Amino acid sequence: MTKRDWFIGITAGLVLALAVIYLQLSRPFSPTSAAVFAQNDKQTPTIDHPPSVMIIQPEARKVIEAMLNSHTQWATLQAQATTNWYIAGAKESSWFSNVVINQPAHARFETSLAGENEANLWIMNGRQKYERDLVNAVEEEKILPSFATDPGALAKLPDQIEQIALTERIIYRHPIGMLVPSPVADYIYPVGLAQRGGQYSLIGEEQVAGRNTWILEWVEEGSNDIPPSLKQHFWIDQETGVILKAHSYVGANLKELYEETVFSWITYNQPVTAKSFVFPTEK
Repeated sequence: MTKRDWFIGITAGLVLALAVIYLQLSRPFSPTSAAVFAQNDKQTPTIDHPPSVMIIQPEARKVIEAMLNSHTQWATLQAQATTNWYIAGAKESSWFSNVVINQPAHARFETSLAGENEANLWIMNGRQKYERDLVNAVEEEKILPSFATDPGALAKLPDQIEQIALTERIIYRHPIGMLVPSPVADYIYPVGLAQRGGQYSLIGEEQVAGRNTWILEWVEEGSNDIPPSLKQHFWIDQETGVILKAHSYVGANLKELYEETVFSWITYNQPVTAKSFVFPTEK
């Protein structure tokens, strides 16, 4: 399989996973209209669909609210994670991610295919964003969109279950979760994943990467005509709300593993070097 095939595979995986998570619930989902900035105040409710329904096991409420508030529980984060994609039960590809974040708007994500030395790269330095896409030979720098650095944008994120916009069917994602095209970004910033219609259940506890976690099961919201097509298990850091392990299931009876992400290590609130956020194009 060529590098391009691998890139297409992971891109398709990202599109499918996030499309199922967000779009099948008929919620606005785009970097410009469905996220965290003030234009959401002007959006009209989705009239073609009924409000989303969240069925929350009482024990799961604390877990959901930990996800909603995760980005407030740490200032810096450094981590490594592996994401495996599966097709019809067989492993299709493995991607390694190295992450450094200094909130609110400094971030570095390196993502490389197993066995490859080169890495795709996304860096935000608080003013600009750098992206290197090796497969398509794209290297570019852009000014960060205004919502990425606007304190008012973060104020739009719900911090309680009662604030979730179920009637409007709007999901408010964290800016970095929106701007970085990797599931790892949404696992580090899980506020968007905690706002979906569906059923939430606490099913256990376990240690991941040396951290105590809750295991949360989420099953997609269905209807009388359309059964759920996605189930996910999240291992959620009990202190920070960050998702340290994730399984996504599709197929008959939602038993076919489609995507798996596991953090091998993670640290919070440790000093990070400014060099992490220097663009390769800078001298």
